[in-house]
Amino acid sequence: MSLLLATVTLAFAAPAGWEKFDSQSGCDYFRSPKNESGYPTLRAECVWSDVSVAALDAVLTDLGGHDKVHSSIAEATVVSTDSAGSVVYQRHVAGGISDREAHLLYSRAVSGETVTHAWSMTGTQPTAKDGNVVPAKDTGKWELSPQGTGTKVVYELHYEPSGSVPGFVVRAFQSSGFVLLTQELHKAGQG
Repeated sequence: MSLLLATVTLAFAAPAGWEKFDSQSGCDYFRSPKNESGYPTLRAECVWSDVSVAALDAVLTDLGGHDKVHSSIAEATVVSTDSAGSVVYQRHVAGGISDREAHLLYSRAVSGETVTHAWSMTGTQPTAKDGNVVPAKDTGKWELSPQGTGTKVVYELHYEPSGSVPGFVVRAFQSSGFVLLTQELHKAGQG
């Protein structure tokens, strides 16, 4: 089944003060005003009729497998798990810049029929290795809820890469790179 037939086209309203920068494959994409560091929060709102909450939840729950889902994650290793969640080491790659690496605390919460996978950087970050750079900020969430026979997905990401990053790399990530991350989850959820 083609992706065009497998998605539902809905027009989401931009959150107050945010700009819509793209719309494709069942998703609308938004960018918040920039914060004091000069970076926006990115948001995708999608309805995918061809994938279930359970399928997407299974993909996101496999924290050590995120490097098999997202092309920008070169390595994902679960470091520890306790009642607060799981600490995961991730190494992110993008052409033209040093790799970024972070220890992220992941949590999973269920409220009614909605499942939320959220993450943020741990309070203490180990020194980066092999010329890598620790980002200034990496926080976000995937929110999954039933929508008809499919799933409504809300994806938010606030990422500040730190170090020397050319403007064109930042702009590419904040547009087509974010769209790609979203669509890669969709594909993984389809099995």
